[in-house]
Amino acid sequence: MASSTRRTFAFLLAVALIALATAGSALADTPVTLNKWTQHVLSHIGDVTPVYTVTLPEAGYVVVTDVYCANSRFSVSVNGHDQGQTSQPINNCNNYTPDPDAAVISSDFSHGAFPLPAGTSTFQIKATVMPENGGFYWKVGQGVWVDPKLASSSGFKVVTTKGKVLTRAQAVSACSSQGMALAEVTAANWAAVVNAVRASTALSLTPTDAVLISSWNGDSYADADLQLTVRATTSTVSNAGITLVTGPHYPLCQPTTAPSCTGKVIQRDGDLAIVGPAGQEMRAESMCRSALGSNAQFVILSGTRPDEFRAATTLAFNAVGGNKQVWISGWEEPSDAPLVLATGSAPGGGAVVVPEDIHGDKFYLCKAATVQRRSEL
Repeated sequence: MASSTRRTFAFLLAVALIALATAGSALADTPVTLNKWTQHVLSHIGDVTPVYTVTLPEAGYVVVTDVYCANSRFSVSVNGHDQGQTSQPINNCNNYTPDPDAAVISSDFSHGAFPLPAGTSTFQIKATVMPENGGFYWKVGQGVWVDPKLASSSGFKVVTTKGKVLTRAQAVSACSSQGMALAEVTAANWAAVVNAVRASTALSLTPTDAVLISSWNGDSYADADLQLTVRATTSTVSNAGITLVTGPHYPLCQPTTAPSCTGKVIQRDGDLAIVGPAGQEMRAESMCRSALGSNAQFVILSGTRPDEFRAATTLAFNAVGGNKQVWISGWEEPSDAPLVLATGSAPGGGAVVVPEDIHGDKFYLCKAATVQRRSEL
């Protein structure tokens, strides 16, 4: 190869290498700064942002919001998997704003939050509705994104009127005094819990504090005195553990639900009936009466009426199965503690016991007022 040819080849090779390096740089994932709005513009449906990379010490989120005119919509993929779209925009310019903090709290603008796992993740945003060049913002944070609109609607509240408490019973009483129930915290309602903790001036998140709760993800741990410890981070509040109570804390309360009080007969034998749907013991009277009439009773079983006891255990076994439980009002007399009739492994056998889960949902043993059994005469 001639020297001039070698020089030409070397030059072209150098240019090619520079081009490859430039292309590689353009395709490299873009790093992310936490808790900072980043603006981006996409021009057409199907246009995408660069792939962004973020490393989080705990699970977090990327929140995306349209700005200016409320007429664009976006989808987000995390680690190459589609996570869905932002909310439906109202599709007009009546509520024009260039401010992402204003847009993200307005239902006019398309916005949404998408979870990011702990560790290193990538995400990319794509335009799915784009009438014209669409400006939008996104930012990444740790913990759970809490929509600011939840501030007045989540219903969770740290109740302080009874002071700090040590036991479940005291916490239930404190919540009840405000017409509320002790909070049943789940992964699904965690954002609302975060919002309530943030809003409370009684908690001291420096960086942790705790509240008493009823359950975590449906588990009351046999009605133990439960404490949820929460930790403040830069952008949110995180779950620092569910434990037995370690000291006095305020209870976290939630609105009481108003479940249907319309009972339905599941199975019947003469005057006795198993009534559903399953629910808590406190609903028994209304369930019995709505299913069997205004004079129906929540059953009190007795050793002096053995035929009724056998009929009740057989009925319960046929309705709910073996080794199950149905609510009853008492044994010999009304009980101050919740009681259940526990079925045996075969029809006709069973026992009256205090259930381990006194807040669980069970069917009801009810009695119509129209029939008297021979042992009652």
